[in-house]
Amino acid sequence: MEYSCIGLNNLPDEILMIIFQKLNNIDVLYSFHDVNQRLNKIIYDRTFTSHLTFVKWSLDNCIDLFSSDIMFYRFCLQILPSIHDKIQRLDLDSSSIKHVLRVANYPNLDSLGLYNIDEESAQCIFNDETLSSIFKNRITTLVITIYNNNDDNYEGNILSVINTCDKIFTVFTHLTSFVLYESSYKNRVRLSFDDLLYPNFRSSILLKLIINVHSFDDCFYLLDGRFDQLHTFHVDLANTWCPDEIKNQGDLPNLKCFSLSCKLATYAYNEAILPLLYRMSNLEELGLCLTVYVNKTFIDGNHLKTKIIKQMPRLNQFTFFIRSFMDICNEMSLPSTEDIQQTLIDFPFNKIISYVDNFADRKKSQCYIYSYPFLMRYYTRITNNFPGGLFKHVRVVSLFDEQPFEHEFFLRIQKSFPFIEELSLVNHKPQNRKQSYVSNSDNQTLSLIEYFFLNKLYISKVHDDYIEQFLFDTKTYLQNNVILSVDYESLQRVTHNFTRDATRTNCAKISKLHTWGQGKCSNSLEEYFPYAKICYRLYCSVQRFYESAAPQVDTCLGAQQMVDILTNKNLSREDQVRELQETVDNLGKFVSSVQSSEFKGKIVETKTYDEIIENELKKLDVENLTRHVHFLTLFLPEQFLKRGADQRLIDQLNFDDVVKSHRAEQWSFSCKLSQSLSIFQMILRKFVKYDSFFCL
Repeated sequence: MEYSCIGLNNLPDEILMIIFQKLNNIDVLYSFHDVNQRLNKIIYDRTFTSHLTFVKWSLDNCIDLFSSDIMFYRFCLQILPSIHDKIQRLDLDSSSIKHVLRVANYPNLDSLGLYNIDEESAQCIFNDETLSSIFKNRITTLVITIYNNNDDNYEGNILSVINTCDKIFTVFTHLTSFVLYESSYKNRVRLSFDDLLYPNFRSSILLKLIINVHSFDDCFYLLDGRFDQLHTFHVDLANTWCPDEIKNQGDLPNLKCFSLSCKLATYAYNEAILPLLYRMSNLEELGLCLTVYVNKTFIDGNHLKTKIIKQMPRLNQFTFFIRSFMDICNEMSLPSTEDIQQTLIDFPFNKIISYVDNFADRKKSQCYIYSYPFLMRYYTRITNNFPGGLFKHVRVVSLFDEQPFEHEFFLRIQKSFPFIEELSLVNHKPQNRKQSYVSNSDNQTLSLIEYFFLNKLYISKVHDDYIEQFLFDTKTYLQNNVILSVDYESLQRVTHNFTRDATRTNCAKISKLHTWGQGKCSNSLEEYFPYAKICYRLYCSVQRFYESAAPQVDTCLGAQQMVDILTNKNLSREDQVRELQETVDNLGKFVSSVQSSEFKGKIVETKTYDEIIENELKKLDVENLTRHVHFLTLFLPEQFLKRGADQRLIDQLNFDDVVKSHRAEQWSFSCKLSQSLSIFQMILRKFVKYDSFFCL
């Protein structure tokens, strides 16, 4: 029997196009360039030449696709000069930017992606005279990823980002679209803006901005008019800290598309988020990914319709993930999942999923409400009530419940979030069906759960069963280079003092280990985690924390003493004002005994001032008590005093901010006190004048 041999040349052009479109453009060009004229004609199509990406995302950062010098030189000397006039966008690693941009003239190049840029490479590239004409005259779309090679030097990384970003709009003068990311999801540096640091970070022609920032204050900063033509703004917050005074509250009529996301909870939804949205009256597309603390009422369909959709008449696309949570008080009536779903029956956008979780031990309740398909990066505090679904865009997941998570639950999570990169877990209840798995010696009842993209795993607040769940190689497959955070004593128990074979395979895949509760280095631990950089946390770090923080603590205590002095002075002034009020009362009695009509007007005016003094006294009492409590709790994180909080939050203290805040509060308090006393002096002068009048 004869067999026919069919090669590429025997296939029609249409079939070759379909095949090549399944491949990476770089591979197509490198493999088939100059094989023959027919293949050249096919691969020179704009499908394969308009956008060339010489980098790819890995689990750690962006890596250069020029795997060898041979490949690099072939592109620079042969391929790029042949297609230079067809290229519209280039995505390049910092190591190859100058070489690729210099090998040819790119007349149609208008979009550029610069990856793994640090301060040194940015200075070298931005100051290159040969490249400056390309940057200034042609590039309208710029994507930059900042490379942070040292996650232990956060301040240095911040400074490097500042020095890089401040030059963007002076080098790329025609930018209409700007995207700023970090190269690694592990080493995230969020921008914190200040005019002194970013004097040149502004543009009158920028239309689209996608960026990660530190807090609401930075978001407001970017919307203060420095980008007055902006129509698309996507911002991700590192935290939801909100300033006491929100400036720059003018309308944003040009903004058509806006999205806001943060994986941490916000307690300033009504004070910051809603007022920000109300500035965007012409918004057409809106995306929200938020966790919100509420007092009495969950955020449901009725809230979204009345507080958001009704305020934006041009809105035609609304995607959201909102988890609202509250403290459960005695005799409090909580809505059910069915109650929440009733508010969404006639919701105008997409399919909406909602459900309610109640936590009796912690006396908390939470409500999920989100649009589906799900386009957000975060899905937080998932419980056993999770309804399932496919979430391809989600990269960060947290799990929490007061009921145990079984193996099947983790299997559902992996299938629902196939591209998960960061997973945190809080659950102190042991697994119920663990013994049934153990009794089956061959473990055939268990399906292996494979996490192909997971690079951060937080399991420091869990029962030992969940450490076994992730470290047993018969239950879980982990890829290499995972960062693990775990309690030391629990890890020691699960690994049988770092000798257990069942956990050895996955432990060998850990690249960085954070152990909580152990202050001394352990040789057995280091041998069991042969490729991990081990960080012993809590005991040693807390000791160093207190030693280094002692001067700042003394300063804060000094600030507190100053507050006490001011409070005592305030109380002394209150005594004086009370004496003044007694004088006013006596004066009122005297006036009431006077029948002459010429005093009637004075009587009314006197009573008015009497009421003013009384109101000022009440206001002063309330403000004094509020300020005092505020000063006592100022240098604790916001979540510290809430029910169920973890004292490890104290590790997040920033004492520079504490000291500055105390001084600012002292000054504000002193000014307020001086203002109040001035009012009382004015009133006193009035009464002195009236007293002189009566004496006449």
